[in-house]
Order: sequence, then structure tokens, then C-alpha cells
Amino acid sequence: KELPVKFFIKLPYGFVKVADCYLNTKENFSGRAQYIESITKFLVLVDAKPYNNELWKMGGEHVYLLVIDDNVVKIGSTTTPMKDRWGSYKCGTRKYMKKGSPSTTNYHIQEALYASLLKKQKVEIYSIRMPELYKSLDVYGTKLRIPCSVSKAYEHTLLDIYKAHTGHYPILSVNNGTKGVKHD
Repeated sequence: KELPVKFFIKLPYGFVKVADCYLNTKENFSGRAQYIESITKFLVLVDAKPYNNELWKMGGEHVYLLVIDDNVVKIGSTTTPMKDRWGSYKCGTRKYMKKGSPSTTNYHIQEALYASLLKKQKVEIYSIRMPELYKSLDVYGTKLRIPCSVSKAYEHTLLDIYKAHTGHYPILSVNNGTKGVKHD
């Protein structure tokens, strides 16, 4: 059993829906050069339409949720706009996987969302932009204001909260986001 997205919406700095996902068909995305014509074409199977265009394109760090039928199936983080992170997921095509070039994660995400959409399930993306944090540092006599990355800490903590409620991580989260995160 996965946790419902409303659990995360209620948290401080609550998550906001930023996009809906659809099959990459002519009906859903008019004016494109390529659509799913057959399984053998190896094209992008799933694409996203922004729901909150401002947050979708906003720079900075984000923690995001992939949601299927109102249940969180992935918690992730990115240091790029959500639009760019989604662009990376779109590289998870069968064609690239066959060549051995995409991230395995991107491929598995595309395939899982494709299977869900074929079953007429609703697929959404939620995001929260991370607060900006800076540390003053003296570097060889020069005082610098250095941006600090916090998205991995939020991702790690949210994954731990998720596991505490369910006994497991979200089905599409393959790790717990601990790289570089240490408890005090």
C-alpha cells in the first residue's frame, strides 16, 4: 500500500501539483513530430502537461512526487527546474535502453507510468521548491556566500517518513536519498 498524496500536501511547505502525465498520442499532444504509433517505434511513451507552469519552469532545487491514482509511487529530488527533470525522464525510451544509453531509472519510470496510463490510471507530478540556504565562508581571505544544497536532505527525510508509515519506500523509489546526508 502506498501513501496518498494528500498526506504530503498537508505537510509544511505543502506539495503543489505541477503537471499531469498523458500517453504521447496525437490526441493528447497535437503538433508534434512523433507520437506513439506502435510499440516498435521506441518513442517517448509518456509526456507531461504543466498544471502549474510557473513552478514547472522555476529554477532552484525541488523535491517531487510521482503520483498514480492519488498514491505516491516515487519521491525524488532535483537541482534543476521540474521541466528539466521531466526531460531527463523522457530519455528513458526503449530505443535508448536497447542501445544501453539511458539511465535505468528513467526507463523504469517511463515504463511504469506508461503501464498505468494504459490502465486508465491518473498520473500526476507534485513538487515543492526548496528554500534557499547560504553559508558564509572565508576562502583564502575572501568572504563568500555559498549556496547550500538541501533537496537531498528533504528527500531523505520524506522517504524515512514514508517508510515509517508503510514499512517500505515508494514502489518506484530505488534508494532512500541518503547520498551526502548525515544525521546529527
